[in-house]
Amino acid sequence: MQATQTRRLLKYLAGWILFFGLAGGIYLAYRWAEPSPRDLHPLYPSNGPQVSIRLENVPFTAYADGHKAWSLWAKSVEMEHGIGSAFVNLQGATLTDIRDGVLYPSSPNAEPLTIIPPVGSAKPGSPKPPAPTPPEALGPPVARFHAKQGRYFPGTAQPLPPDLNGQFYPLWQFRLTGDVDLTTSAGDHLQSDALTIMELINRQTRKTERRMVCDSGAQITLNSIQIHANQARYDPEARLVTCFGGVRATYKEGNLQTEQATWSLKDQMIQCPMPSAGVIQKMPYQAASLTLDLKHRIHKANDIHLKLRRDESGEPSLPR
Repeated sequence: MQATQTRRLLKYLAGWILFFGLAGGIYLAYRWAEPSPRDLHPLYPSNGPQVSIRLENVPFTAYADGHKAWSLWAKSVEMEHGIGSAFVNLQGATLTDIRDGVLYPSSPNAEPLTIIPPVGSAKPGSPKPPAPTPPEALGPPVARFHAKQGRYFPGTAQPLPPDLNGQFYPLWQFRLTGDVDLTTSAGDHLQSDALTIMELINRQTRKTERRMVCDSGAQITLNSIQIHANQARYDPEARLVTCFGGVRATYKEGNLQTEQATWSLKDQMIQCPMPSAGVIQKMPYQAASLTLDLKHRIHKANDIHLKLRRDESGEPSLPR
């Protein structure tokens, strides 16, 4: 009787052991087949974009909604995108020895840039150049430029300067550095150690606008008028330069120094809202709220102090 009960107990325990063994085997098999956190999150570097394509001695073109935005020649180009992302999802590009740069009018539609490498250098699946835009729709080049280096930032990859951030949203930025030289089709000439071309969306009007920013000093020249500024903002469409952080200007009739100035290159008018000092027709002056209409040779100020020169008789006189 006791042996029979023992056999029944052993059979009962064997059944449960078999059940738990089978359940454990299924669980282990599931865990073996299930992707691990390491597999779901492979050890790709997460602290920046990855270089996907490097080109040397190539032409380079950027399009926005089928409109050519800019083109250039570069000694080397490194195009960057995230691991596993499509070619068109560009995170940035670094260019060196930039020559024959051409900047075209802004696209009427707010679209991000598509970067097109030269024929034969792109990977399979790379975007092809859009159909050529009719010349009358594209318009003439806005400016030509060259620089030692360039860095392209799409979208919000690079923050805007504080004075522009509240008014605009960035579509793309192209930062040029090292002996930057840019001349517009209207003859406006900008030289700087660093100049950033910005394609922006106006937050209020929702229209596309363009600005050029020089935060490392700039020299702006038009004909015989020249301004040096520690910081400058240039609107190529309005041909308006806002200079601040210390400004020096020279022109045919004299020169001036002030903290801030606005120069309308189209109207050849310089406005200085802050106190300024300089020379007008060889006569030193100090002025408040000075306006120089260089086209009509008119000088206006709310308050101006002139240092009169003396003629041979010792009498003070105004310049002729």
